[in-house]
Amino acid sequence: MKFDAKTAPDVQGTLEGINALQQLGFSGTPALVVLPSTGANADNVTVIPGYTSAEALQQAINHAVGDTKK
Repeated sequence: MKFDAKTAPDVQGTLEGINALQQLGFSGTPALVVLPSTGANADNVTVIPGYTSAEALQQAINHAVGDTKK
């Protein structure tokens, strides 16, 4: 596909959205934010910027609900 400068402004919003996600630390897909359904704060939110293991995801869920047991 050839670049068409006339359509470039159509992608500006998408590019700005990608830049915003990168500034938040998202570096790949899937990117996840794990937080409780109520009472989210910096201490109980986990940002997973890319692929992760099932164990790490479970730890993030446990952290969000305040379960400190292993």
